[in-house]
Amino acid sequence: YDKLDSDDRQPLFSLDVASWLGGPADSSVLTFGVLVPKPAFWLHVLALVLLEVGVVCIVAIINYKLIIRWRGTASAYLVGFAVVFPICLSLPYVIITTFGIRNMVIKFALATIMPVLTIFHTMETMFDTTPPGVESSLGQYMLYLASPLEVCYEEKTHCALRVTKGETQESLLEFGLMVPVVGLYQSILGPLGYEPFVTKVPLGSIDHSVLDLFSLGHLGNNLMQTLLLQLYLTAFSLGLKAATNIAVGVRTKHIMDNPLLGSRSPSDFWGKKWNTLIHGVLKRAIFKPVRRKFPRWVAAFAAFAASGFFHEWILRATFFVPDQCADEYELCQESGFQPAYGKNIVFFLLNAMTISLEYVFGGMYLFQWVGKNLPRPVISLLVVSTALPYTHLFTTDYINHILDDGKFGFPLILMA
Repeated sequence: YDKLDSDDRQPLFSLDVASWLGGPADSSVLTFGVLVPKPAFWLHVLALVLLEVGVVCIVAIINYKLIIRWRGTASAYLVGFAVVFPICLSLPYVIITTFGIRNMVIKFALATIMPVLTIFHTMETMFDTTPPGVESSLGQYMLYLASPLEVCYEEKTHCALRVTKGETQESLLEFGLMVPVVGLYQSILGPLGYEPFVTKVPLGSIDHSVLDLFSLGHLGNNLMQTLLLQLYLTAFSLGLKAATNIAVGVRTKHIMDNPLLGSRSPSDFWGKKWNTLIHGVLKRAIFKPVRRKFPRWVAAFAAFAASGFFHEWILRATFFVPDQCADEYELCQESGFQPAYGKNIVFFLLNAMTISLEYVFGGMYLFQWVGKNLPRPVISLLVVSTALPYTHLFTTDYINHILDDGKFGFPLILMA
């Protein structure tokens, strides 16, 4: 089957601008070609997500029958740490090896959707911080764990909200509109390596001086790469939302809420705008248990540290190359690069410091005045600027070595 590791698509059509304007055909002037998405890319993602969902259903039964039953005892923690965690952490490696998966975005999805969510959901179960109602029955609990997105629940009965036909159609439409948006963005900035601004030091380097970090070119390139990551997460979450609406018939929450242009504070960015799915599980699995015994800032640091560690593990799993592929460098492009581990942890701890400072100084008159009087786009720019100088620590490996493999799922415009 198609390994989706080399782009063999041919343009659906080409347009020679000179010929179109009535002159002699000359491809040296400007020629456009359009590549259509490969359905196989999305089918592979869907099939492998369904495979992981099947494993999660088994984990849900284990958690419900053993951890919930024995909650608060050593046996419950033993089941979580010695049984469930190894299953979650080993599954991506097993699937990648078994099916010979080479596409980096698909490997990234395998390492992200099921393992990370299930580990944190299991921690919620051990610490008794699951949302109200999800443990009311095995079916409800299984739905909660197996859904790749956070399910919406009715406030009084705590039952999963059913999705309407109109909402399902809206999810499909949103996904359908986001796909060409991502493709257009990649078509424009992809040839520039998503670094359109000239800088002294490339984003992937770890040799930036303080002045380099605050140069306009560096900040601009970080913003361009962060925007691509936001677009990708939005597109994939909308696709999962539509698939969940159709397959299960329940309403799910949006993951991304325009964080780069709609945030009012660092805590608003990380808590309500950027990847709310991960924020939710980190809050319940890490922040709340730690907050029971420690101050708020310690709990925030713990949550951000956990985020940094699991992002490091995601990179590790994504760049994993099975033994049978290790000598086929031309077929396993990822084998020629290994990320510099540790950058994700540094990035998230720096943001934890920002959140902690907001807890301490956010109530001051100056910050309150800014929040009430400046336009939302200006406030969002200020918020994003708190992390923009060092965002490359988080984004560069994803942009330069992973997301390029996602191009198969989006239309691209070629220019010659």
